[in-house]
Amino acid sequence: MSVSREALPTGTDGAQAVRTLLLLPVKSLQTERGRRLVAALGLALALQGMVGLMFANPDVPSRAVTPAAAVRAAPAQQAGVAQAATDRKLAPPAKGGQDAAAGHAKPQDAAIAWFAAHSGVPAGSVRALQQVAAGEGKAKVLVMAEHDGRIDTDEVTVTRTKAGWRVR
Repeated sequence: MSVSREALPTGTDGAQAVRTLLLLPVKSLQTERGRRLVAALGLALALQGMVGLMFANPDVPSRAVTPAAAVRAAPAQQAGVAQAATDRKLAPPAKGGQDAAAGHAKPQDAAIAWFAAHSGVPAGSVRALQQVAAGEGKAKVLVMAEHDGRIDTDEVTVTRTKAGWRVR
């Protein structure tokens, strides 16, 4: 697009030059290319404004914030819960549990039985979430137990023996 001779200032008058420069975008609307350019600029400004608004307002987490009652819980009560969880984790697995010691047909069953005996929870509250092969005759099973309002997880490595799958 070339600038028409009428748009260029011919005199030395500064006011005429400013007027001509300010009217240049208006005169460019008379051409097809000028109209397309103004439409593209308008679209770019609109999109920039929308993106600016999206990033100006952060997302508010809906349920990530803990309830106020949980925050106001007594510190002694929280310490007692933490101590009980630590004691349960450090406790040796229950002895004499036939389900935990016996060979199982599936790796998930062996991991569930071991985790239930180790955590002191009923086997019905333990679920196997994921299983990954960990070499020949070995598998890692991710288990989860929900009890006492808590969710405990562990990765249990099970080994295939002649009697079935067991935790070693």
